[in-house]
Amino acid sequence: MWRAAADGRREEAEPCLVLGLGCERGISAQVMLDLAESVLAGLGPDAPVRLAAIASLDRRRLEPGLLAVAAQYQVPFLTFHAARLDREAPRLKTPSARVHAIIGCHGVAEGAALAAAGPAGLLIVPKQIRQGATAAIAATDVKSMALQALEDEHWKSESSPSCVDSRIAGLACGGAG
Repeated sequence: MWRAAADGRREEAEPCLVLGLGCERGISAQVMLDLAESVLAGLGPDAPVRLAAIASLDRRRLEPGLLAVAAQYQVPFLTFHAARLDREAPRLKTPSARVHAIIGCHGVAEGAALAAAGPAGLLIVPKQIRQGATAAIAATDVKSMALQALEDEHWKSESSPSCVDSRIAGLACGGAG
């Protein structure tokens, strides 16, 4: 990932990661935690793992398994309406007509990761499926996430639902100058 330095030059910035998650209702916290750990570990031992946020569908905002992952990694849990996730359909690597027919978007995990990462976000781990749960990872920088938060009225966080500024303050990743 690149960012603009104070003097206008481009400099490399350590990317922030957004873990997009989808699940069936009532999925166990252990299944979600195991999936999150597995997907993040799959980045490799030398990969910087700076998780900035967990993201999902707004209908899953109270799912214990998703809340457990956010608590485990101590990051904000961001949720989006299905229509907002579907705006990411052109950037999905594994769109699903079945999911679209049921939920109203072509992918929850990938769509949520990309929606939270903002337009500069890149899908670096496509959807992984395990026991009724899905996970995907997008990389971005904190500035892109902050701009997305300000522009997108559907961006929500159960950890601090009252204002965008507190959500941006909760995002922490390297290279966010």
